[in-house]
Amino acid sequence: VLWALPGGQTTVMMGALSFGGLQLLHRPALAGVLFGLALSLKPQLVILIPLALLVRRQWDVLLATGITFAIMALISALLVGPELWRTWLQSLPEFLSLHESNAALRRNEIAFGLPAWVRALALLGGLLLTVRALHRRNLVEAFVAAVGCSLIISPHAMGYEFAALSPAYIWLIAQRGWSASAVLLFILT
Repeated sequence: VLWALPGGQTTVMMGALSFGGLQLLHRPALAGVLFGLALSLKPQLVILIPLALLVRRQWDVLLATGITFAIMALISALLVGPELWRTWLQSLPEFLSLHESNAALRRNEIAFGLPAWVRALALLGGLLLTVRALHRRNLVEAFVAAVGCSLIISPHAMGYEFAALSPAYIWLIAQRGWSASAVLLFILT
């Protein structure tokens, strides 16, 4: 967490929004809004959640997610112009190339160099685990499976993005009454 926050990373916020969305699945519109906001921040880290909702046919949550994401994209296009989206899309190959050629960046990547078949296996396994956990109503497990496997799937997830899992850790601390030293360890890692 201390690695993500000072750098201005939105990883913790994205994790909180996603975790909150899972906790609010009984209120589909609100859950969808939270998922849509999370997707607007870091879609590569929560992609398994909407896929799991699709498999589970939770259309109302998916509709709210899509509408929220579209509104956020429209707002950003109105604020900075649509050409910035084109520039961003065109810069992705160069960005990935920079990561491949820069040893310092590679050292911080979570799954650098994993073959596509391993990433595909993580996608399928993560989707299965997430859907299974949602079916059992184990929302913490669903969150950890979805975000954890997304970290493996993403071609450029960095070490600080493990902070996305922080809401699950905080939830476990609160539910199990862990000591202050567990909280301190969490903040420092």
